[in-house]
This record gives sequence, structure tokens and C-alpha cells, in this order.
Amino acid sequence: MRERIIGLETEYSLSHIPAPGETAMPSADLSARAIAAARGAIGYQRWDDSPFWPNGGKVYLDLGHVECASPECRGVHEAVLYDKSSDRLIELTADAVEGELGFAPSRESIFAAKNNVDAHGVSFGSHENYLVARSTPVIPDPEEFFHYLARVLVPFLVSRTILCGSGIVQGGFQISQRAAYINSVSALDTRQSRPIINTRDEPHADAETYRRLHLILGDANMAEWADFLKLGTTSIVLTMAEDVFLDGLPELQSPVSALWAISKDPTLKTAVPLANGRSATALEIQQYYLDSARAYFDDRGEEEEQILERWSQVLSELAREPRLTVGKLDWVTKKDLLENQLPQGTGWDDPRLKALDFQYHSLRSKSSIYGMLAATGLINRLLRDEEIEAALRKPPKATRARVRSAVIEYGGSPRDWTECAISDGPVNMEDPFDWISVDAMVRLGTPPREVFSSLAAACSQRTVEVVIQAVRGLADLADHTGSSLSTQIRALIVSMAAHHDRRVRLAAIEAMAAVGGSTFRQPLREATQDTDYRVRFAAECVLRGEP
Repeated sequence: MRERIIGLETEYSLSHIPAPGETAMPSADLSARAIAAARGAIGYQRWDDSPFWPNGGKVYLDLGHVECASPECRGVHEAVLYDKSSDRLIELTADAVEGELGFAPSRESIFAAKNNVDAHGVSFGSHENYLVARSTPVIPDPEEFFHYLARVLVPFLVSRTILCGSGIVQGGFQISQRAAYINSVSALDTRQSRPIINTRDEPHADAETYRRLHLILGDANMAEWADFLKLGTTSIVLTMAEDVFLDGLPELQSPVSALWAISKDPTLKTAVPLANGRSATALEIQQYYLDSARAYFDDRGEEEEQILERWSQVLSELAREPRLTVGKLDWVTKKDLLENQLPQGTGWDDPRLKALDFQYHSLRSKSSIYGMLAATGLINRLLRDEEIEAALRKPPKATRARVRSAVIEYGGSPRDWTECAISDGPVNMEDPFDWISVDAMVRLGTPPREVFSSLAAACSQRTVEVVIQAVRGLADLADHTGSSLSTQIRALIVSMAAHHDRRVRLAAIEAMAAVGGSTFRQPLREATQDTDYRVRFAAECVLRGEP
């Protein structure tokens, strides 16, 4: 699968549960207090009020909610990890605020939840961000390509609800919390006109090359499987769209009405009208995209294999008996739990069920139903708790968030997603994949040997694109080092010329050309015997002194 930067923005709900005789603190005031307490919760001290975090993400106040924007993540598993680390931060922050306000430790006085609808019926978001191509060779016009992208995505996103809805007790039981609040197919606004496809064009990257797809229709997920499927299946479909692979789309006659209808039917039997006059269920629409993905991804990496396998498994289980996905999908897990708690002779309008609905999304250890299910092994986990804890403070290993984190560590200040300020001037970070800006690291005062250790570690990673970046970084670092480290840099570059992937071997040839010196003559001669003609040609050019 084509490498993709993914990020999530999640608004969290915090509310004060007063003891008898107490006055409830307004939620907006509580959230503002939480922002101040969040740093102390993980021992993070700053001299300024920058909203950026040690892991490269961002924490801030948005319309009365605490919002966490994850750092740029390189792939689906990493994106799920940093989403869950935001959940953990909110849990720690609620603990810290209770302590600061002197609330009794014997009871939870602050309700902290990851959901999308509050007790008053007000909806708030969990937004997904995907870096996508601005255009393609097949459709070179950016606007025309975005129109095609939207056509591909709309049926997929509408039907994706059955994978990643978090469930809600609202006029019965509905699959999705956000679906009822979506009211248009596409729009620029995200507050008044809530669209399936948001047309906002803020790439936070090179605008000539990239666009940031900003999706607001998805639910906030507690279950790691649901989160993984939400991000993973969308990434798969985006990759197929960028290659203009999909044809014969199951386009919907009325996408918004279809979204509402699918969400209201947890039996999954509802067939929604298609533009061609036929009809299809959400399961059938999802199966179209899965079958297309199987045909497209004939050479699969580890993550593609995991996505396709889990996607196939869940669709099969939903078709046979939705309860088979308990512990994997939020809406099924919640529905099964609530049905078991439903008092005999009562229906979904029982207020006790609404209370349990909210408790499912609690992030506090004493009140969280999801947490209780996870602790007893009833939730299918993909992550380890120690991974999540580490992600609170450490950035992703191979995105620009790593540079931003280093800037914070060495006393600089991130200005926004694409620029940081350090003592001798700005650091431009327009490339979200650029995790090792050697020039920026050296300017920050990072010891060259420490930079070298990071590059050497990256050279052993399985992701070829990361290895290529590391090899190029070695060439950059050679300009900033003394003779002893220079020898190690040269030796590592030479070793990468024997890498199993010809793209890495080519990068090593380029690095030899950039660094120069007689040490590389023998390795270059050996490279002229490489099995790949491109590597042979590149080595011959370097030996002849040609660019």
C-alpha cells in the first residue's frame, strides 16, 4: 500500500458530577482547567503556551471541549496507537484535575468520555485526516481528481458505518452516533453543514503535491479493531482511487438518506437505492470495495494483509451473525451489552440504558464499561498498554513529528504543523514524511553521534521508504561530522549498497556520489555488477564523474 500520513482530531467530553450540596462546574471551565492540568499529568513543563506536545501532537481547547490532534502517523497501526494515547492522556488529566480541585478520591467527580453526542443531544467530532495526492497522471487536473475521489469515497464511507459506528441509544438503537447529524454530501463548513466529504483544502504540506482529506462523519472509537478498520479500509480505498482503479461504483441515489437508513438498522437488512435504479445493503457495498482491494493488492505488505484479512473476517461475521463481532466492533459490543441489561418488559427508551450508553465511553477506570470489558479479556486488543503509555511522550519514529518533538526537547517552539522556530531561525517542515532533518537536528545542538545512531537504527527497518530516507540522511550528516564518525557513516553507506531492495541500493549509490572520496571506488565497481540495470547504470555514472 502506498505510504500515507494519517492523523486524528478527537474532541473529548468532560463534565463535573457534583456531590450533594456542590454546584456543578460548567463543562467549558472544566475543559479549560484540564488543558492547564494536562501538562502536569505527564510531567511536561514549557516556558510558553504552545499547544504542541512532546510526542509531536497538539492539545487545545475547541468550543468548550478538550481536543487532541495526534502527531502525523506513518500508517494505520501507528495512527491507532496515538489515538489511544490521547485517550490515556484524558484519563490522566481527569485524575490530575480532581486532585487540584480537592475532590474526594473515593468517588469520580469528573466524567471524561470519548463519544460524539452529549446528554443534551449536542454532537461533536472525531475527525480523520489522510494525506492524498493532489492529482494523478491519469487525472492531472486537481479539481477533476478530487471530484473522482469524492465519487469513489461516498458509497464507501456511507457503508463503512457498519464497521466503525460506536452505537447510540437514540430513538431506539442506532449504529452510528454521527450519522443523524450529517446533512450534506460535500461542503466546506463542518459545523452548520456537516458533510460526508469536507472540501476544506489545508494540506499542511506541499500544496502542489498533496491534499489533506478531512473527514468528519466517523464516530470516535473505543475498540481498537474498529479504529483500525476505520483507518485501514479508508487508506486502502484511497490508494485504489489514486491509481484510478475503481470502476462500476455502487453510487448512491441519495447518500445522506442512505447513511441515516443504514445507521437506523442494526439488523443490516436495509437495502438503499443506487443511482442505477438497483439497491444494495451496506454489507454488499462494502463487499464491492473489499473484492476490488483483493484484485488490486496482488503484492501485499504486512499492513495491507492485516487490513484485508480483518476486513474480510468482520464482513463475513456480520453477514452470518453480528454478535460474532462482539469485542471487535463498538456498536455490536454495546448493543449486546445493553440488550443483556434491558429489564424485562421495557424498551430502548429506558433511561438506564442511556446511562449505560454513556458509561461505555468513559475513560475513567472506575466507571468505564469498555475498560471493564477490556480488563476481563472480552475486548480484542491490538495494542499493549506499555506502547500506549510510551506514545504519550515519544513521537512516531518516521514522520516530521519526530523533528517537532526534538525542537520542543531542545527549547525551540513549533509555530504550526509545517514550521518550528529555533534560536537561529525557522525550521521548515513542509514534507510530513521527513523525519530526520539533519540540518535542523544539528542546528538544535543534537550531538552528531546521536543523529547517526537514529539513522543507523532506521537503516534496519522493514519500511523501504524509511531506509531510503536514512541513507540520504547519512549523506547529509557527513558534512557535519569529524573523521571518526565519518568513517562509520561511509561504512554504513557501503553496507546499504548490498541491501535486498534495489531502491535502497540506488539511494546508497546517490549517497556515495554526494559524500565523495576514494573509499567508495571499490564498492562502486562492485555495484556495476549488480543484478538491476538501474543500479549498474548509476554506479557507472558516478565512477565516470557524471551526474
